[in-house]
Amino acid sequence: MEGNWIFALDIGTRSVVGLVAQKEEDDSIKIVDVEVKEHPERSMVGGQIHDVPKVAKIISQIKHNLEARLGYQLKGAAVAAAGRSLLTTYGRAEMKFPYPQEITDELFYTLQLEAVRQAQYQIREIDKSCDYHCVGFSICHQYLDEVAIGNLVGQIGKVIAVEIIATFLPRIVVDSLHGALQKAGLDMAHITLEPIAALNLAVPDNMRQLNIALVDIGAGTSDIAISDSGTVRGYGMIPMAGDEITESICQNYLLDFITGETVKRQLSSGADTVSFADIIGLSHSFPVEKVIETIEPTISVLVQKIAEKILEVNGRPPQAVLCIGGGSLSPTFPQKLALALGLPENRVAVISSNVTEPLTGFTDCLSSAEAVTPLAIAVDGLTRSSLSIIKVSVNERPIRLFAANELTVGDALVAAGIPPSQYLGRMGPAIAVEINDEVVFIKGEPGQMGKVTVNGRPAELATAIKEGDAITFEPGTIGKPGQGKIKDILPKQLKGKELIVKVNSIPVDDYELPFSDGDKIEFIVPDQEAQLAEKPVQGNQDIKQEPESTKYMPIILNGQAINIPLAEGKSNPILTDLFAHMDLDPKAGMGKKLLLEVNGEPANFITPLKAGDQVNLKWIENKIS
Repeated sequence: MEGNWIFALDIGTRSVVGLVAQKEEDDSIKIVDVEVKEHPERSMVGGQIHDVPKVAKIISQIKHNLEARLGYQLKGAAVAAAGRSLLTTYGRAEMKFPYPQEITDELFYTLQLEAVRQAQYQIREIDKSCDYHCVGFSICHQYLDEVAIGNLVGQIGKVIAVEIIATFLPRIVVDSLHGALQKAGLDMAHITLEPIAALNLAVPDNMRQLNIALVDIGAGTSDIAISDSGTVRGYGMIPMAGDEITESICQNYLLDFITGETVKRQLSSGADTVSFADIIGLSHSFPVEKVIETIEPTISVLVQKIAEKILEVNGRPPQAVLCIGGGSLSPTFPQKLALALGLPENRVAVISSNVTEPLTGFTDCLSSAEAVTPLAIAVDGLTRSSLSIIKVSVNERPIRLFAANELTVGDALVAAGIPPSQYLGRMGPAIAVEINDEVVFIKGEPGQMGKVTVNGRPAELATAIKEGDAITFEPGTIGKPGQGKIKDILPKQLKGKELIVKVNSIPVDDYELPFSDGDKIEFIVPDQEAQLAEKPVQGNQDIKQEPESTKYMPIILNGQAINIPLAEGKSNPILTDLFAHMDLDPKAGMGKKLLLEVNGEPANFITPLKAGDQVNLKWIENKIS
């Protein structure tokens, strides 16, 4: 089906509903045809496909019957995954830099994807027997240098972190749906999530800020979705539903399961009596009230378990409860659930017929409660509210992706198990040398960023991808370790003088000699060996020595006169430039704030500097008035 047409399948535990729908010019939904078939055997358990060939056979029959009546071929179908299949967890990712760095959009996006990967890792630790697709995530908190902040992009810091909440769908759920459709000669055109689709259909936009519980009482399970503040707050499931009520009838009256189902449906038909024959062949006729009495204990247990799950997921009674699914038609169910939740009876209701009128007005084989899910699947598919499904390749490995929003290269890397942080070039390790009894750290060189292409063209992590794209990924490199020569760390005031230079107590006369990590270097003036040259390091500041050809600008930093090297073509550095020549220990700043002053006046990271400026750049106590 293409354009404004769709073939939707609601593959339930007890039956399969297939419908063909059309979206009209006024955005209303018109049902073109419907086919409903019950499973002859228990090929579905708790909403999960347990026998793919048998489910595929039912789907194929529905497809064949609809095609025969409509006169055209159905090629793809929209389906839904049960809400109970979803898992939600939190993820956190952190990045540290050797010196303050501006946070770019790409760096922030990499951090988010790394948090998603951490969440995915946690899911796999919980259930190592199953793989999961990430179908969406939201940012909860952002941190700059361990302080919560509204938006990291554009900030400057040494430590950034983000916390996200991500939703995952088990791969087996998707694969079993996909397998059943393929065996029936259908592609998976759209996939949605049952509780979200039902909420979209049953709860108008202007009601979604309310705390509403949607309860779907099917045959094998009762699924719960909680909406609050315009989004889905959580999901729940109990392995008890309409089948238990049917079993209770069968046990009391010696009926087979199919006859028990028929009797159960008669209880909500409005008739005064129900008639049936038991397994021995004896005919019976009982008042509806008498049969209801026999199933009251089972309904009470079901209601209590649903109420407990709602309170567990929501933390409190919701403002209202909407009931869908065939099990919600059980006599006294809404009243008992209202009592269990402490709500007025009018706050718990079976979905009204006006919501499902496009489908229930077309056929009488479905009640309003039973029509919600198949109609919701069709509406989500027609309005493109369902999940995107695309197949791409990452380094020639096929990957299938699902998401509610636009998919990117970063999403594909996460699905392929590649840590997004590998895209970033990493700083090479620093080395430490001892100069006249003071330890100096020589920073490593930055590494090269990774390389990404989409169909042979250069791309980034945030580049959008589509069906069939070929992605190649090369991880970023680690920079070279810190390095230098004796001449690079020679104190300025000793240049041009006759010196005795020792490396690890061995005299050397070659200033081009490279030093190594852990070397002990001494610069000694003859006849004044007891007098050491001016120390290059004070406190926790690491001031980098520069070649003699570099031009300098003198300033006073934290009371110490220093010379700041000037970049070629740049006459006035800014305050941020000082970070390249010193090292503020972030651990020393725990619970403190960073003082930024130039000539006694408050400053910021981009305050320009001039010769002779007095700069205060240090941690101070964070006084709270």
